Amino acid sequence: MNRTFYFVRHGQTDHNLKRISQDAFTVLDDTGNKQAENLGRRLHSVSFETLVCSHYVRAQQTALHVAESSGHKPVVQELFGEVRNPSVMANRSYQDPDIIRIVDERFAHWHDPNYRYEDGENYFDVCERADEALRWLLSDTKGDCAVVTHGTFLRILVGTVLFEGPDPKRDLLLRKHMPISNTGISIAKHDGRTWAFYH
Repeated sequence: MNRTFYFVRHGQTDHNLKRISQDAFTVLDDTGNKQAENLGRRLHSVSFETLVCSHYVRAQQTALHVAESSGHKPVVQELFGEVRNPSVMANRSYQDPDIIRIVDERFAHWHDPNYRYEDGENYFDVCERADEALRWLLSDTKGDCAVVTHGTFLRILVGTVLFEGPDPKRDLLLRKHMPISNTGISIAKHDGRTWAFYH
């Protein structure tokens, strides 16, 4: 069965704008709410049966705008949450020297499946979760779907499909060359056997 999936990054937050590390409770700003309203209008012309969103507040807020246009009640699925940063980073500027040090250290160990900074996820943790999220979509949802998720998680999810598994070196290249804007839509198709992405 051929199915289409519309993967969407949530609307803008004040933390996005100011380059501050977010947590699960960060909310959309005024621009983000307007983006989400426009997203709802854009997806109104698209036929899909299921609306999925992560458990993060900003994703749920974005999905509610889509729900107003589509009439679909969002299904909250934690598998689509953003890459979990160490708790110590929450609500701190990416220009903070301590945060710069933590970020640099994490990327220096991006290739190491056994390295984690405190309670943060590593790249391989996220790849495993992305794979589980895709399996869940195929087994637990019906028809075409819209999925409201997060930029870094979505990039890694796409990468695991393109690279046919974890590839930290190429993921770092993808990070440079695959920007995902707020409420940007990445379209994926599944033909019953394989995934294909159209970004």
